[in-house]
Formats: sequence, structure tokens, C-alpha cells
Amino acid sequence: GFGFPWGGNVGMVEITDFEVKSVEPTAAKEISIPAYSMSFFPNPMSISATIQIHNQYPGDQIDLTIYNMMGQKVVNLFSGHQISELQSFTWNGSNSNGQHVVPGIYLLQLHSNTYRETMRIEVLK
Repeated sequence: GFGFPWGGNVGMVEITDFEVKSVEPTAAKEISIPAYSMSFFPNPMSISATIQIHNQYPGDQIDLTIYNMMGQKVVNLFSGHQISELQSFTWNGSNSNGQHVVPGIYLLQLHSNTYRETMRIEVLK
């Protein structure tokens, strides 16, 4: 017989006759793959960070906004139609008044008509 590294033996099997039968195809199952994905790097950030948004359906209206932990809008990084499948944005750590934000935890939110994702980001000194 054949041994396995974890123990046990398997005996030999001899196949002398077999028959192939037709098999009815099964219905295909739909696999749901998110149309959007978002990345933010480096996280934590100190000077600036890059946000990449991948969208299988460019042309969608999107909003990319950073909020503080109290839910207040810090800055809107982009509001408009996504022009390509992969689009990059840079955040320099400033709020809508151009002032550098205090170190801490912030929320980056991507919003479209059909999708919303929120990512936790950290700003260092």
C-alpha cells in the first residue's frame, strides 16, 4: 500500500471496467465581485498619502471625502465623474481651509450612487 506522512496506509485499487455517462450541466452561479475597491497608502501617513480607486464602470459620479471621528467633514478630495478604471488621488493632510490636520484617526469615505466604503486612516505628526 501507499503510506501518508501523517500515518495510515491505502491499498491498491484496480479498475477493470467503467462507463462514462452524460452529465447535465448545472446552472451557472453568479459571483458577486465588488465593482469598486479602494486603497490608501501609507497608512498611517505623516506627510501625504495616495488613495487609489478601482472602478469596473468608469463614468460613475463619485465623492471622496475625509471625516474626523466626530463625523465632521474635514475635506472633500474629489467630487465628479471617475474618468478611468483606476484613478489616484493625493491627500497632503490638510483640511478644506488648507491647514494641516491634527494627528489622529480619520475616516476616508468613497460614495457613489451604488456603493459606499469607509476606511479608517491614521495621521501621524
